[in-house]
Amino acid sequence: MNISKIKRIIFLMISLILTFQMMSCTRSQINASSTENKVSVYANPETIQFTGSDRAKMFKQMYLKLGYEFPPQAEYDAILEAKDNDAAKAAYEEGVENLLNSTKLKESLLDFFTKILGVGDVLSATSLEPALLGTYVVLKNKPITEFFLADYGYDTNGNVIDPTYVNGPPKSAMAGFMTTQSYFNTWVNQFGFKWLREVLALGINDRAPFSKSNLYSWKTSQLAPKYIAATTNNAIQCESCHTSLNAYRGALHGYDLTNKTWLDTFTRGTNQYTQELNDSSGLEPRNDNGTIMSEVNGAKLFKLTDDGTAFSTPRQFAEELVKHENFASSWAERLIVYALGLPPGSPGAPPTIPNYFSDNEAKVAFKKKWETKLKDNDMIAKKFLKEFFNSADYLVTGYVDPNTTTEEP
Repeated sequence: MNISKIKRIIFLMISLILTFQMMSCTRSQINASSTENKVSVYANPETIQFTGSDRAKMFKQMYLKLGYEFPPQAEYDAILEAKDNDAAKAAYEEGVENLLNSTKLKESLLDFFTKILGVGDVLSATSLEPALLGTYVVLKNKPITEFFLADYGYDTNGNVIDPTYVNGPPKSAMAGFMTTQSYFNTWVNQFGFKWLREVLALGINDRAPFSKSNLYSWKTSQLAPKYIAATTNNAIQCESCHTSLNAYRGALHGYDLTNKTWLDTFTRGTNQYTQELNDSSGLEPRNDNGTIMSEVNGAKLFKLTDDGTAFSTPRQFAEELVKHENFASSWAERLIVYALGLPPGSPGAPPTIPNYFSDNEAKVAFKKKWETKLKDNDMIAKKFLKEFFNSADYLVTGYVDPNTTTEEP
């Protein structure tokens, strides 16, 4: 095992310890409580005068969790030994700027993206193209939408590369991580449902039947009869997946999903764009009387939202996805989860989705506030992280109120 791998393991262990500490004692407006009928200071972190000691503590935690190393001693001392709180603030913000402008977040970003994608192995450096795209979208100050829309990729050193591959889509149809070879090969199946399940979870933090999201879905009457109330031999309900996800399969009409080959032909034929058996029994959508809808009319029903634009390529699907009303909220939460070192969720059936900010009004308001800030920062992840790290909302997660002697719940 080489030194870089040992370093990664050591600092991942330190990060895990710090994460458990933070999860057990985080106190801020997202977990506000009151004591003796008084509103906790943690409900209004902007009112706290953070000292050099407070900022130095969080600066060290930031480096350990996200840089996998201790902070530069000179930068740490400049914060800790600042002549007053204003000087400490200036030194802290300079240290944050230096960290974000370095490549020291690369390893933690790779870990974050491989976890949420379910693709890639950092230690063996295999199948990393989707995670490298996410990592360098952040490091190179690009909008997080590029993670979904890019028609380019990055190598491990951050150089731009051509992402096309044999049997893959042309650049005009490529859609960020979604169409990278390793991601597609990991998650595609005959119907395309696994791929859609994972992409939607990453785009809007929701999962079928998508009760939290404004999404278009087909009526049961529009399904092929063989999927209505049908079950497979392992008791999977066909109808639920087909009603929830059929409308988005238009993204894959250029693929032969069985052979994982891009055909660039968008005719339904007798096998529903190569996504069904070759016997016409799976052709959809259906008219109200059960007859097969014409291909021209049916093409209009492959869309993401009721008023959305129909699509027939991954790129067109991704363009609709990043416009969805839940997209900014989803990625504000995911970036905060990264910043705080919290469990980021994982793919699977069903995906595990981060949901830290929804069970009370204060948490919902916190999430909405940072969703707005992500939009105000033009969806640029690095600018968003800079504002979050410099905020009282971040600093208060490690703050100990000197006026209290007991831990707040």
